[in-house]
Amino acid sequence: MTNLRTLCEDYLAFRRSLGAKLTITRGLLFHFIAFLAQREAPFITAALALEWASKPEGVQQHWHARRLSEVRQFARHVHAVDPRHEVPPQRLLPYRRQRPQPYICNCRTGEGTGDGGAAAVVRRWVAEGGVALIEMERRLKADGTLARLAGGAPARSA
Repeated sequence: MTNLRTLCEDYLAFRRSLGAKLTITRGLLFHFIAFLAQREAPFITAALALEWASKPEGVQQHWHARRLSEVRQFARHVHAVDPRHEVPPQRLLPYRRQRPQPYICNCRTGEGTGDGGAAAVVRRWVAEGGVALIEMERRLKADGTLARLAGGAPARSA
């Protein structure tokens, strides 16, 4: 295991020289190396990497995929030094991030704006042929609401 630990230090030094911080990666890799030592495995195998990556139960699926991804990158580096180390396949623990659905403001009805007055100003500017974003930014108050406009949309500069 000393050999893997030395290879891990070399790998981390190489990645840091390229600008990576690797604060979480270092801990993950050393835990993985300790897991291999506990199993008395002299080489990285895809089966052991998968077992270790899916070890903590009760965590979100992306954490398992992150752990396996870190081991895969390290295994790729180590495999170049000693081909007896296996590199786990790419989609062994698939994970697709679930992005939250965006909340879209409807300026025609004022829904979602929280401020019917600002929605009315935007509606009026849109009806006149375009949104004057610079003017809107200029009239934006510190609290996030628009200052009331006297007499309609601002005059356009020529």
